[in-house]
Amino acid sequence: MKSGEVENTAALSRDHTIEISSSGLLTIAGGKWTTYRRMAEDAVDHAIVLGELPERACMTRNLRVHNPGEHEDSAAWFARNEMARTVEDVLARRTRLLFIDARLAIKKAPQIAHELAQALGRDEVWQVAQVESFTLIAMEHFLAH
Repeated sequence: MKSGEVENTAALSRDHTIEISSSGLLTIAGGKWTTYRRMAEDAVDHAIVLGELPERACMTRNLRVHNPGEHEDSAAWFARNEMARTVEDVLARRTRLLFIDARLAIKKAPQIAHELAQALGRDEVWQVAQVESFTLIAMEHFLAH
């Protein structure tokens, strides 16, 4: 694909669209969480052409995504590797569980608060406050949807 061929990119055969503006801005829209790797690959492939960069194989297909259920100290992992500092950081911003299943996120909040407290050197008062704060946020999200 040459740079001139990408300018009018329209709908792809998948459930997302990549558009290139006349200024060279690449926009990806649509798609689903289940196809995010394919979307990323398409966006990067187009960006390579636009930026006239050397072609490389996309790593997304084999890139391992952290599964918080794999490790006993999953919240500690988020604290060490992704700078998570609150229960909301983990359950809304890192795992997105709040947006997938608010009830489950509320149920998991005490466990995450405990694991974060251990990783960050926080006490039980902090844990209780974190669970209460996150529960309020999760209930607002739950009621809004």
